[in-house]
Amino acid sequence: MKFNDARLEKSNDAILEAALTALTENKDTPFTEISRLAGVGRATLYRMYSTRELLVEALIIRCLDKIDNQVLKAESKALSTKHFFGLFFETMLDLEHEYKFMSQFNPEENTSEEIKKRCSREELEILSLIKLAQNEGLIDKKLPPVWVARLMDGVIYAAWEFNKTERNPKKSAKLAVRSFFSGTENVGFLAKNSFK
Repeated sequence: MKFNDARLEKSNDAILEAALTALTENKDTPFTEISRLAGVGRATLYRMYSTRELLVEALIIRCLDKIDNQVLKAESKALSTKHFFGLFFETMLDLEHEYKFMSQFNPEENTSEEIKKRCSREELEILSLIKLAQNEGLIDKKLPPVWVARLMDGVIYAAWEFNKTERNPKKSAKLAVRSFFSGTENVGFLAKNSFK
């Protein structure tokens, strides 16, 4: 949502930032609490987002935009597919709130067709990346790409938890890459056991 008035744009940014933090912690956070955290009146919040669904959709779009922009930056810096995975895990450390929010609010439920299509496209892009890594021999071809994608989610979560205590994003990202590729590479055990 774009606003012509700079003051409204600033209020909108404050609302979306407050909503991201609050709704990631508790998806049932009342509008009154979101407006308090944003430093805006309830009337302003209701004028911009008359329903929770509209606020959630605006936040999903904002999260998708931010994730897309950061992943594109990582992609432009990547020297190889494996290097991209490292940059991807590092990027996800910076996007913890956005990623957790997206995980918590299933975009397939009660959202616009535009958001559903966009989320579906994002999932297909991840699966294509995994298939590319499989074709390059980085990931065992016997592993279903959907399984590998969910494993990526788990590794990202582990990196967030580790980083909370270590406060070292580079180290957390390196451990994420190491763990991810150690768990998905084609080794003798996987070659002998097809997991049918």
